[in-house]
Amino acid sequence: MTDTVTITLDDAAVQAAFDRLTRLGRDTSPMMAEIAEHLLESTQRRFDSGTGPDGVPWVPLEDGSGRTPLRVSGTLRDQIFPSHGSDFAQIAATTKYARAHQEGTPPYVILPVKGKALSFLGPGGDRIARRKVNHPGLPPRPFLGLSDQDRADIEQIAGAYLEEAAGG
Repeated sequence: MTDTVTITLDDAAVQAAFDRLTRLGRDTSPMMAEIAEHLLESTQRRFDSGTGPDGVPWVPLEDGSGRTPLRVSGTLRDQIFPSHGSDFAQIAATTKYARAHQEGTPPYVILPVKGKALSFLGPGGDRIARRKVNHPGLPPRPFLGLSDQDRADIEQIAGAYLEEAAGG
């Protein structure tokens, strides 16, 4: 008689979980796609609330209209697109003026592109013509970036993918 006790562990389930985790580690594209889509939706909600990723409200428009900035036409909001790969998730604003609104601008001069003068409606609705306009610049109104809630949501998305991979 021997004093040896043998316990045999069938680790097929553990090995299968490690295999799933390994596959997830090689290609996180589905997770990154979900994160990119979340970032897009979160950013678009900022246009509704008129706040930056840090929760600070955007500087109001100077025209006294009370309108939320960056929402006149909806073009800026509608031209933000998600993209992803196996190791990244991102969103990009594609309008030519996106950076100016995100970061703000110093004062600048507006010159006519066609013709000799700029023509626009003044405050009273009268047509005004000028050879140039001295624009005071734009205050920064950040709309791109990660909020604390975005970070928590990304952790939750990643955790759900890892949990699913580990649990099968």
